[in-house]
Parts: sequence; structure tokens; C-alpha cells
Amino acid sequence: MNRRAFRKWCSEAAPILASLMRSEDSVLSRLGGPPAALTACLDQLEAAWCEAEDWLYDHPCPDSKSGAQSDALVRSCGGIWAIASTYLAVADDPENKDRVDDYLKGRIAVSEEARAYLGQCGIK
Repeated sequence: MNRRAFRKWCSEAAPILASLMRSEDSVLSRLGGPPAALTACLDQLEAAWCEAEDWLYDHPCPDSKSGAQSDALVRSCGGIWAIASTYLAVADDPENKDRVDDYLKGRIAVSEEARAYLGQCGIK
């Protein structure tokens, strides 16, 4: 791996992935709150997710492990977006809400692992 290329990639990826992580945090903090607030945060997450996905497609990471973790973060945020969108529809249905919560926990776990790894690379 070319360290200079990796450092350059990290400096370019950092603001895009940080925006994605902030949007993810906003969605997760609004679950169970007013639907309008969650909907607005979901719109932001969708925009950040699409931007990160497009950017990573055009700018593959020169380090395979960091690239895999970046991809995992983006896929996880896409999953969180889809699941949290479903959450709005089932918020008043305890049985379905529990299922949605279980799916969400799985996506959050993937995201947390990716975030921890990327944090070691200076992407926060």
C-alpha cells in the first residue's frame, strides 16, 4: 500500500464519511420521537449515504481493510435508513416495532465496528 495515497484518500474521505456518521447519529437519536423530526433526519441520512456511496465508487481506498470498513459503514447506513423508514410505519405496532428494533441493532453493530476501525485511521 502506498502510504501517501492512503493519507490523501483519508483526508478526502474524512469529511464525507464524517457527514454520513453525523447523519446516522441524528437518525438514531430521533427514533421514538416526533415523526417529522425523524423524517427530516432520514432525508439528511439519505443524501449523505448517496454522496458517500458515489464518492467511494469513484475513489476506491488504496488500503483494502479500510476500504472494506468504509464500504461496510456506507452499506450499514443504507440499511439504517431503510429500517428507520420502516420504523415510522410500525411505531404504533409493538410486535412489528420489536422486529424492526432487532434489524436496526444488527445494522448499528456493523456501523459501530466500521466506525471504530476508521477512527483509528483518523476518520471520525
